[in-house]
Amino acid sequence: MAILKQGCYPTHTESICDIIIVSGRKRGHFSTLQGCIMSKYTVYSKNDCPFCRRAVILLLQEELEYEEIKLDEADDYEKAVGELVARLGGVRPKTVPQIFLGDKHIGGFTELAHSLGIDPDSIKLDMPEK
Repeated sequence: MAILKQGCYPTHTESICDIIIVSGRKRGHFSTLQGCIMSKYTVYSKNDCPFCRRAVILLLQEELEYEEIKLDEADDYEKAVGELVARLGGVRPKTVPQIFLGDKHIGGFTELAHSLGIDPDSIKLDMPEK
């Protein structure tokens, strides 16, 4: 669920897309993210990556819309990596996951958890996916 900041109006330095994401219904966490309403997450991952799995588990648990792009399962690996590099402004990432909310680069799993106001250590690999 997304809520516009109360009493906040866009200026030249702030857009209407600066929103508050209400996350963790069970925990009542609040966090701010720069992103547009109805944006979905994109997770660039690899199969053997535990942090990638934790990121997906977190998004599932928080019932957030996402698309996962598994680089090692892509029909054209170089094309998939090239698209990721382009989204990162020409920088080839050293690690995965690389997570975006809409066009905004969030970072990896830890940055995702922090952006949602969740302790990254609370998401374990043995947690069941929904």
